[in-house]
Amino acid sequence: MAQTSSLSINAETAFLEHLDALEITPFELRPALETLFDWRRALIAELTSQPLNCEVLAASHVLAKRLAQINEHVAGFDIRWEKQWQARQPAQELAHYFADKLMFLVFGKFNAGKSSFCNFIAERFSAQGHDVEYFTVEAGEIKTIEGPFKEGDTETTAEIQGLVLANRMVLLDTPGLHSLTAKNAALTRQFLESADGMLWLSSSTSPGQVQELDTLALELRRRKPLLPVITRSDFIDEDIVGDEIVKVVCNKTADNRHLQEQDLRARAIEKLTELAVDADVLAPAVSVSVYAVNAYQHSERATLDGAMSAAGFYRFYEALGELLPGMVRYKQRKPAEVLLHHLEEDVLEDMTQLQNELQTVMNEVSSAVKTVQHSSARWAQYVWQQGVAAVPGLLDEQIEQSGSVSALAQALRVHVHDVLESSAPRYLSGYVLENVQDCCDLGPIEQALAGFEQVSLDEYESLYECLDEGILAATTVSSEKIAEVLGASLEQLYERLESIQQSVQKNRLALNDLRHELLPTHHT
Repeated sequence: MAQTSSLSINAETAFLEHLDALEITPFELRPALETLFDWRRALIAELTSQPLNCEVLAASHVLAKRLAQINEHVAGFDIRWEKQWQARQPAQELAHYFADKLMFLVFGKFNAGKSSFCNFIAERFSAQGHDVEYFTVEAGEIKTIEGPFKEGDTETTAEIQGLVLANRMVLLDTPGLHSLTAKNAALTRQFLESADGMLWLSSSTSPGQVQELDTLALELRRRKPLLPVITRSDFIDEDIVGDEIVKVVCNKTADNRHLQEQDLRARAIEKLTELAVDADVLAPAVSVSVYAVNAYQHSERATLDGAMSAAGFYRFYEALGELLPGMVRYKQRKPAEVLLHHLEEDVLEDMTQLQNELQTVMNEVSSAVKTVQHSSARWAQYVWQQGVAAVPGLLDEQIEQSGSVSALAQALRVHVHDVLESSAPRYLSGYVLENVQDCCDLGPIEQALAGFEQVSLDEYESLYECLDEGILAATTVSSEKIAEVLGASLEQLYERLESIQQSVQKNRLALNDLRHELLPTHHT
């Protein structure tokens, strides 16, 4: 319950003194930024240096179409990444505008009490004699406005609005990331980058909802200090004042708050573990009630000091004070962090998609090699059948004419070659087969006829059987050579795809190494 007056007062004043004493000295980050941009440029050059192709694939083949799509995709990376980088500039400009101040992004669902919370903190700074300035961000420009912020049970924040507190700290109150309007949600995401720390506000009626934890995971991946705050940690009770029963706002019990804080933390850790995020960077949650403080301020039964303590705000100040050193470190390296966020979230996201596309094509190439082998065997069978079917007619023709074995061999060569060439597109559709003639090996037909001196009725059956075997051997050898040529080209394509996969992975590891080399103090 309530702490002693001296400890409560010290909790607030200690934070304000700590905030006033902070020094924000920027690091020299130009070499780091150039190194990171060099990484992106080198990646582009590596990916575009040798477009994917396979000489045996016709343009109509599904693999050729996939290769063309990947080449087009990769060719657009440079422009795409530059646009994505430029899209982060408004947030960077806002951060630069407040370069000498620590910036908190206050986020949560629209009913989390963000505006009420910000107004209350502003009142406390003002009560301690510090300057408070309200502003909005409109079309990228900072405009001073009259306060306080509008409060309500429905979504009231239509744009980025903020507070400058004691000329040292900034609270950005934003439309919720899970806003009722897509415009508001997009506006909030645009300015995620500008903050040095995060206050995740969540109503005690439903703290730490799953969709909020997904956003929390992203911010923790960005290594940004984050404090979960459970708001509206109160309830309505009845009391007797004089002869009347009146409704009063009461703080939830310490046990109740502790249970909610522990439950939020347990579910947050479970979600972060699922998302492979280091859960150790999650700060313990604190519970507060703006309404309870305001109610106690007008009560004769409690002092402001006791109300602040009972409502959890001195715990909040202590927790906030523990974040300040980490926020200063983050702010010092923020330009490089923002660039790393672009590389990790935009560039590597495209690399993940590219790797998935490459893997799909690699699987299809492996299937294509097997299909070519199977189709070539069926093709050989067809050509053999057509060749053997022509043998009786050719034998009869030579018996009636000269009986020349060489003439028979020549006729069979022409016939089998024509069947091979004309039927190839049917069995090997989608492949460039200009070298079919070079791969045709009709030697087995010559060998089958080598032991015969002439074509005659006496040797009719023997000739037929030998030619049956010779044509089968010739078509099998020819189709296997074609399959070998096509398979070798497909294997080369597979190796090229595999090489790109390895290159992408190498660049991923290199970027991770650069992070640790350039920003060794990334743990906050």
